[in-house]
Amino acid sequence: LLSGGVAHDFNNLLTAIQGNGDLLLDELDPADERRQYVTHILKAATSAAALTRQLLAFSRRQGTGREPLDLARAADGMSRLLRRVIGDRITLTVSAPEGLWPIIGDAGQLDQVVLNLVVNACDAMPDGGQLTITLANRPGADSRPDEVELAVSDTGAGIDEATRPHIFEPFFTTKAPGHG
Repeated sequence: LLSGGVAHDFNNLLTAIQGNGDLLLDELDPADERRQYVTHILKAATSAAALTRQLLAFSRRQGTGREPLDLARAADGMSRLLRRVIGDRITLTVSAPEGLWPIIGDAGQLDQVVLNLVVNACDAMPDGGQLTITLANRPGADSRPDEVELAVSDTGAGIDEATRPHIFEPFFTTKAPGHG
């Protein structure tokens, strides 16, 4: 009960931060170098809100919301937020075919996964680049069920050979303390 109340209060604070950040970003001229600072604030607030949802789900105070999702619509909705997160130096392309099959999933968890991938992609392209989110129907082969693929790709440096064996370790990072 206490953790749920604290999480609710924390989410209220994050909503104020995100709302005021969005207003400030809209007021700043596109060439204003302070936009990058506001973008970093919004990125951190979005990550904090997602982390709060994950903690609540983990503590079983909030179950995961598995429901039918239109992945193309979800990606389109996220692209508006992602464009603000990535800024002007990275070009975002979202590609979804007509007739994309619905999936069963948790919209919040999906948003968190995509946001994490996008933030990592941005870190891999400090001088800018191309970020692409591609959705596709994948008919099942043999006895496998049909699937919908969501792929995130970028023109960043990639993952070096020494790092690859560690990418699925929960607390592994290549980022300096306080930066990841």
